[in-house]
Amino acid sequence: MSPRSRRLAGALAPALFLAVVPAGCGDEAGTTALTRDEIEERSGVTLPASVEGFRATRTATDQLQVTATVTDGDGARLADDLGLEADRRVVTHSSPLWELNPGGTIRGGTSRHEEVERAVEVIDDDGSRSTVRMILDGI
Repeated sequence: MSPRSRRLAGALAPALFLAVVPAGCGDEAGTTALTRDEIEERSGVTLPASVEGFRATRTATDQLQVTATVTDGDGARLADDLGLEADRRVVTHSSPLWELNPGGTIRGGTSRHEEVERAVEVIDDDGSRSTVRMILDGI
């Protein structure tokens, strides 16, 4: 890479970073739009106490994408409670919060709670924790 190209890349890097950072990304304390408690209440999905790494981002005016990890036991119970089906992938696009096709055993399903359409996956990657991914439309 030429010195001029390196300078240009260095100058553009902050702008490119800002362009891809999602608006409204938050941790367990809340997002710029909704807190975890509000997300759970409106979506009808109560995440277990073992949640770590809770993150949510608003990707459209009425859509949230949420991810977190839970213990494998809690992930299995959540999948059972939501009626998720084995080997069913319902999150079909990448997100600022996750890669498109994670490895592991997947259970997924779609449902509705009041006005909120829910696509939920629980992925057990054969470790001690499972990843929960949710796309919530109408929230």
